[in-house]
Amino acid sequence: MPAYIEFLGLPGTGKTHVYRRLSRELAALKLPFNSVEARAFAVSLRSEHSALRARLLALIPRKYIFPLLRQPPSTLAGRKFDAFQKFSTLHRDFSEAIFEAEGSRISPIRNGDIYLLGMMMEIIWSHQMALDNPGYLKFLLRDEGFSQRAISLYGYHTDPLDHLERNARAYFSTMPLPDAVVVTTTSSLDIAKARLEKRGYPYRMRMLTADGREKAFVRMGRIVEIGTEVLRQRGGRIVEIENDDAGDIDRSLRAFVAELAAR
Repeated sequence: MPAYIEFLGLPGTGKTHVYRRLSRELAALKLPFNSVEARAFAVSLRSEHSALRARLLALIPRKYIFPLLRQPPSTLAGRKFDAFQKFSTLHRDFSEAIFEAEGSRISPIRNGDIYLLGMMMEIIWSHQMALDNPGYLKFLLRDEGFSQRAISLYGYHTDPLDHLERNARAYFSTMPLPDAVVVTTTSSLDIAKARLEKRGYPYRMRMLTADGREKAFVRMGRIVEIGTEVLRQRGGRIVEIENDDAGDIDRSLRAFVAELAAR
């Protein structure tokens, strides 16, 4: 089974940049790996099936949907459905934390939010399919893995902070544990904000007022702290990379790549 590596960080901390740099370092050493980048993955998904169709196939029982589409379960869509079902069985607690509300815990996917729902469906079935068919891979990298998805699920809600803590802890305590999580940071939040001002804010953050963005940054920062703490307590390898300049990244990545090459 390949070592599974995820990334976690606030918007503007250079998570995707570090992810691509690590991919190049592994390629230079000819270490067999597969990297799944969110943007490329979304394009791939659209070329195979429409996003809506893929989500329906994962959500609606096959005895209704497959006869309707006249598409047997052996196709790619069927394999995605099977992978989702297998994951849900193997990670029942995590699935409940995501898709169900219980007591004071609130499901992060509310009011039938098709964007968040589809986002979680994609990562679940693709994660399971990658683990079921590792081939010759030694490493599997994902820039938008389960760790980073917590930012999208909880970072934009307006629940009280004690609810955020409870829900985020439930999420990180039950999610599939990566072999390593690369946590990107900057020495100052102003650096991350300046980068976002220059390149543009993520779509959902652009929909917020300036005050709303500040509150979202606070919540996201707390999510990163909780994720780092909980995953470390569970025995996960946390690799913190301060992404202020190229020299810092080079030194941190070299040490991590040397560690990976020795596996």
